[in-house]
Amino acid sequence: MNLFVSNLHFDTTELDLRREFNRYATVTRCHIVRDRETGRSKGYAFVEVNSRTEGMTCIYELSGAELDGRALSVQIAQDRPASDGPAAHRRRWG
Repeated sequence: MNLFVSNLHFDTTELDLRREFNRYATVTRCHIVRDRETGRSKGYAFVEVNSRTEGMTCIYELSGAELDGRALSVQIAQDRPASDGPAAHRRRWG
């Protein structure tokens, strides 16, 4: 299950996040989203855990929990809408 984690402190690392989530689930992937130009955290991440049960436990236990002085927001990640690329966008919208 893929989780969306927001309200991260900008200094929180993927290792910090992985350690926190590993208390409740087996983390298979952890990725903090960063600005392409500066490399600075954007304050949110995606954490993938083994199962839906573990994911729901993480949501229950970690939503509102403090990490590096910030209250985490944890929810089920939404799938990205399919994209046909920029050319298709121009065709549809002018």
